[in-house]
Amino acid sequence: MELFAATLHVTFNDSSNMAQFFTATLHPTFNDQLNMTRNSSANTILHSNIMFNNLSNIKF
Repeated sequence: MELFAATLHVTFNDSSNMAQFFTATLHPTFNDQLNMTRNSSANTILHSNIMFNNLSNIKF
């Protein structure tokens, strides 16, 4: 968990641009995949998408 937190800190440190990339680029992909496949994998992807969207509002 420490490594995960450190990685997110580096990735999102200066980055409204990076957060916008995740939201704009990956969000439609996640939605399409969720619509195509109703399984635990798709649910995990949707959950990850929500986490990234929430991170875009966090200032480290």
